[in-house]
Amino acid sequence: MKPSRQFDFSGKKRALLDRMLQEQLGVSPGEGSIKHVEFSGPASVSFEQERLWFLHRLDPSDASYNEHWAVRLQGELNVGALESSLNRVIERHEILRTYFIECEGSPRQIVAPVLSLRLSVEDWSNLSRLAIDEKARQRTLEEAGAPFDLSRL
Repeated sequence: MKPSRQFDFSGKKRALLDRMLQEQLGVSPGEGSIKHVEFSGPASVSFEQERLWFLHRLDPSDASYNEHWAVRLQGELNVGALESSLNRVIERHEILRTYFIECEGSPRQIVAPVLSLRLSVEDWSNLSRLAIDEKARQRTLEEAGAPFDLSRL
């Protein structure tokens, strides 16, 4: 089945499918869901987070774990709507508001209660399509190569 295929199930069909999946997986409703945890201060980190923190300490300029991709949007861009959408994602996912500190030689994570992203906008309307493509490629590579500081938001 292609990932892009979508199914529109009625309420009864959805409930039946949920029950069948729960029986097959052996979990009760809500059991497999991620629970919200309130952080009141620095929290411990997972093994994977500690590994990345350690590698960052060895070479803070390393950008080899950065992921990058580009999206070509057509038409007029509503910058305010895009910025608002990205901020809603940041608000919903604590890991996007998380930074790391060192406590007694070990990393700890801190989740910032709020983080607001401001998009920078550059006007390239005076450039040719070829120049825009090249500039976009160059900027993508620059951003991808920039080190990510785990101790800052």
